[in-house]
Amino acid sequence: MNYAITSSSKTGSDQLTAGFLAAGVLFIVGYTLTRTLLAQPTPQSENVVVNSVIPHEATLWNADIESF
Repeated sequence: MNYAITSSSKTGSDQLTAGFLAAGVLFIVGYTLTRTLLAQPTPQSENVVVNSVIPHEATLWNADIESF
């Protein structure tokens, strides 16, 4: 009997390892591209005033009560 081990035979663990490796590489590439895209400054005009303060819920109720 000839039990030759060939390099072309793929086991389930080899395929699983290759899958995890490919998923890891894709995750790192996607994460890096996303961080790079989000780190770029967005062009804004100097005359634009951005008011990003969100009022407390109580002030919204107070405005409703005063309107009656």
